Amino acid sequence: MADKWLTFDCYGTVADWNSGMGGALAGLTGVSGADAGRLLTAYHQAELEIEADQQWRPYREVLTAGLARAAERERVRLPRGGEEAFVRAWPDMPVFADAGPALTALAAAGWKLAILTNCDDDLFATTAPRLPVPFDLVVTAEQVSEPRPGQRFAFVMDTRLCDAAFALADRADMLVCESTFANAEAALARDYGHMTAGQAGQIAAQGGVRLLVLTHFSQRYEHGPEGDRRLADEAAAVFGGEVVLARDLDRIPVPARHPGS
Repeated sequence: MADKWLTFDCYGTVADWNSGMGGALAGLTGVSGADAGRLLTAYHQAELEIEADQQWRPYREVLTAGLARAAERERVRLPRGGEEAFVRAWPDMPVFADAGPALTALAAAGWKLAILTNCDDDLFATTAPRLPVPFDLVVTAEQVSEPRPGQRFAFVMDTRLCDAAFALADRADMLVCESTFANAEAALARDYGHMTAGQAGQIAAQGGVRLLVLTHFSQRYEHGPEGDRRLADEAAAVFGGEVVLARDLDRIPVPARHPGS
């Protein structure tokens, strides 16, 4: 027979979140009982908003940012460091008195018990010693979350080759870069404050750029035997990645966050 599992969120079901966090607010200088109640209600909405963000954040940061946002919305002035009240109070969060008998009965009936919580390992470790029964499995948000960087776009225009251009392009998914002159006209590029196609490729290569988009070409290349394709070839020879020539009104999508997705 397959195992029977029951899962709990822990905080609010086994541990008394409202009493613990309400007590933390009541201990803040200048925060009245009415203020504490409003802050708790506003915090729940703030936490939902923060955790809806695609970028994972440690739960202690969620607690701090959420309380600060709740205080701002409710116009409650927190004392210095008050936004960290929930984090400080977490190790003292009480456990519901009826949780022990109920969980013990479930375990005796053959149920395996698991905790699935949106907090992280360090915070859960402060609660674990007070849990009334051992749990067969604990899964925290930290264990199943993967930080994912957002997409990066860089725009480098009307400049000579410089350190700032390299810094802007670092790890960009798409770099739109001026390519005013061909490599043979490097002296002109320097004199007029512009870059060559090869220099654009150099920036893309060093920055680990995924897509290089060239634009801002000198009109001298529009009617030559190779046209502006020459500029793309010179950039590609240095870059080694995908190069696109941008023309007026073109729409060029930023590459997906994960290649192939």
